[in-house]
Amino acid sequence: FVVVAGPGARLRISYIPRGIFEGQPFIIQPKVEIIDLSGNVAAGDSFSEVTAQVFTISIPSSTDNLVGNTKAIVKGGRAEFTDLQLSGLMLQRRRYNLRFSRTGLEPAYFDNLMFTDESEVELAFCSMGNYDGTWNTTTRSSWLPSSPPCPGMRSCVNNSVSAMSSTAATLYAGLPFLMQPQICTQFIIGRQRIVIDYRNTSMFISAALVSNGTESTFPNCSDRGSFIRNLSGNNTAEFKPPGSASFTDLRIWKGLGSTYLIKFSACNLDTGASNGTRPQLPVPSKSLLSDTFEVVSGSPAAIILLEQPSTESGGSLFSVQPRVQVLDYGQNPAQSGLIVDAILTIWSNTSAGSQPLLGTSSLAVSRPLGMVDFTNLKIDQPTTAGYVLTFSVQDECCNFSRTTTTSVFNVSRGPAFRLVEALTPAGVTSVLPFATQPVVHIFDQQGALVQNSEDLVVTASLNLQDAVVEQILSRGPSRLDFGLTSMKLVHVECFEASGELYLIATMSFDWMDPNFDMLNRTYVVDSKLFKWLSPPNGSLVEIQSIQSSGAVFWRHAQVNGSEVLVLANQFEEIVNTVSSGTAADGSFEIMGTYVTNSSLYLFENNRLVLKDRVLTQGAADVQTFQIKDKTYIAIANSRNDESSTITNTPVYMVNSSDLTMSPVWNSVVTKAAVDWTQFQVEGVVFLAVAERFDASMGSFATLSSVYAVKKNGLVLFQRIPTFGAIKVISLYAQARVLLLFANSVAGNSSLVVYEYLGGKLVLAQTVVSGLWSISDLDQFQTSNTLWLVVTCSSGDSAPAIILYTMPLTACSSAVCPSFSENRRYLGLGEIQHVSYFKGGSAEFLFLQGSWDAHYILFDGSAALSGNKAVKSKGGIVNYTDLSIDKAGQNYSLTFSAQHLTVAGGRFNVAVGAISRLQVLVPASGGVGGAALAVQPVLALTDSAGNLAGGHRAHQ
Repeated sequence: FVVVAGPGARLRISYIPRGIFEGQPFIIQPKVEIIDLSGNVAAGDSFSEVTAQVFTISIPSSTDNLVGNTKAIVKGGRAEFTDLQLSGLMLQRRRYNLRFSRTGLEPAYFDNLMFTDESEVELAFCSMGNYDGTWNTTTRSSWLPSSPPCPGMRSCVNNSVSAMSSTAATLYAGLPFLMQPQICTQFIIGRQRIVIDYRNTSMFISAALVSNGTESTFPNCSDRGSFIRNLSGNNTAEFKPPGSASFTDLRIWKGLGSTYLIKFSACNLDTGASNGTRPQLPVPSKSLLSDTFEVVSGSPAAIILLEQPSTESGGSLFSVQPRVQVLDYGQNPAQSGLIVDAILTIWSNTSAGSQPLLGTSSLAVSRPLGMVDFTNLKIDQPTTAGYVLTFSVQDECCNFSRTTTTSVFNVSRGPAFRLVEALTPAGVTSVLPFATQPVVHIFDQQGALVQNSEDLVVTASLNLQDAVVEQILSRGPSRLDFGLTSMKLVHVECFEASGELYLIATMSFDWMDPNFDMLNRTYVVDSKLFKWLSPPNGSLVEIQSIQSSGAVFWRHAQVNGSEVLVLANQFEEIVNTVSSGTAADGSFEIMGTYVTNSSLYLFENNRLVLKDRVLTQGAADVQTFQIKDKTYIAIANSRNDESSTITNTPVYMVNSSDLTMSPVWNSVVTKAAVDWTQFQVEGVVFLAVAERFDASMGSFATLSSVYAVKKNGLVLFQRIPTFGAIKVISLYAQARVLLLFANSVAGNSSLVVYEYLGGKLVLAQTVVSGLWSISDLDQFQTSNTLWLVVTCSSGDSAPAIILYTMPLTACSSAVCPSFSENRRYLGLGEIQHVSYFKGGSAEFLFLQGSWDAHYILFDGSAALSGNKAVKSKGGIVNYTDLSIDKAGQNYSLTFSAQHLTVAGGRFNVAVGAISRLQVLVPASGGVGGAALAVQPVLALTDSAGNLAGGHRAHQ
């Protein structure tokens, strides 16, 4: 038999409504069934109507807020609603009752009807189809921004060049994304996601660029300022038909060097929507994140001119070298590897084409700042018509060329570049002025005589003859006794004034002496000024004590004809618990500061007079140097009171009027600076500083610095790797410019030579390595040889003085001579400092130890007399009264002016007219009537004592 459903008795809701949004049809529309008393669907019931009504729970009366087709026709016992929606309730957080009824049947109720809240919706990336009146949006699981390589292009113009934006996780800044993001809203039902039509809503989407890993903390809708950080374009989008929020011009602005993502957050455009024109829908609480990506440098969009030449000198390196920065479309440094070319033209005659520009005029863009620093540009040909430099970069991918041009600048005749002995002495007789006096020409780099404004004082000096020096060095050093007992020498400076020789010494107590009185230990130790009477046989006479604390170095200079000395004080003693007797346990403590004053003194009337003080930090050394007619002082600051070796080090200029010191240029940051030197190349002055130790890294391995002196100050030129540097000196060997660093760390010390080639310093030679320690070095020249003198220890207890020599011969860069060891002196004790001194009264090597000193006097050499310092006129130097006292062969002169030197040709000096009869061996041992036992020997000499060996006719 068959059992069929009974007549309909009541209604039952088979699908409850879900996805209730203001002003939109329910995402899941309700379905209602007609059932009999046993719950069976009355399938035979058709064509009747079921009516839907909504009630407020707290107000049991129906409302008119349920819109759409509220009546559904029953088919086969079931009624399906299609477009029910709530409207005008403004998302009130209350429950509603949905009632379904049909005449004669018991109604059905759904008493938990509520608007969907923010936890049930989420944002998603969407892909839009052609809108045809129906909702056909699909969603995407992710979105990754990408950018074109060039404006308006999707790929490189040149197919052989890889497109710069081809990788999946990189982005080039400044250009709009190729695919702009579109945001949809989804309703969440378990694992199912259903796209919701959010058109005409009060919600908008904000986009923000955030660093990977920070997306959970910021920004939120209240952080409006954060949304624009490095994200350009309109970073907000409203929902518009067909129901998505579409961005149109987003791009990344800057932001290199990190991994990013774009965070999309839903926010309310207005609150309440009281005018009813914007239905208020739930705002998803969870932000939407793009895939992660990196921002990298893109195509060049502009060249920014940062520094440019002004008025320059022909043949000299620009005093201000050009500096440009290449930026991409996001104002980031452009890609590395791009080449920037510099092209020189005449401003008033561009049709003449490019002009000769010397130096490296094509350079690659450097990271990380996209800078191009030209270092060695110069122009040979002067002009007053005006030059301009044009800088260009070619982007092969985009086939673009970007350019920028300097302002007009002129190039004047250059400064002195080269000395040439135009006329070598000839017809030289001892004592008498040369029959043919030397003539020296001063040329600029174009090979023209310098103009009067560039005239220099050129000094002639007689070169030591190599054979004579070899004989003198073979005798070894002589000792000079300072008469010290409880004191140690720290440094001795030699100088000459009014034809007399002086020594000034800084001293300290010997704290390691076991017999030394502990109660006298102090840093407050006077410096001593001595006069050296008739060197080498004369004694030292103390003439003045100069009070100092922690003094380490004196340095002599001449300023406008005055003799000045600069004192470097390293430490100022403030509290001494020993000398005051306050140490309770018998120990001693000295407290003070490395921030103290170093001083400048004037030497006049055999006395030093204080003229000025400057603040220094652990001063370890002081150097003086000349640039044209001005005197500069560089003090090596080595440390501060916080045990940091990183200090600011200024350079001072001595004011010639009152002998005060004023800082010039900019201070430079140094790490345990211990020495300075100066050299000049192609019209540019360079300062090199030896930096010994990096306390922040606890390492002797650091970089010593070389700075170029520019119009706007000291500009870093190059850093040289050093290991415990203690000394730096510069040398001129023929046309070569050399820079020597002495590295001294116990058991691992070396001496290295750098040469200026091709606009930079390159390693030329490691003279020696593996020494136990090096304490100092200096140099001097003879007629054919360059000498280095190094004080060192070849073992833990084997102090030595090593002399190295290098022939002074012209060379090509490939086969230039190098230094080799000449001789060693042992057994002199520990030598702390070495210095070469050449003055009018004496010429010697000074070797200073801890208790005494030694010297090698270059005696027996000929003397050059006359006016040796002559100022040029129109680039020509005419000497008038030079003479040499001793006859001999193969003499030569060296002419020097500032950094320029030239060795002259060779000439001989003949014996002068016979004017003396000199007894060489007196007679002795005579007995009347018998021959003398010792017969007399006599010599015929000229007025200078030169033997007239060629004269045989005199009786």
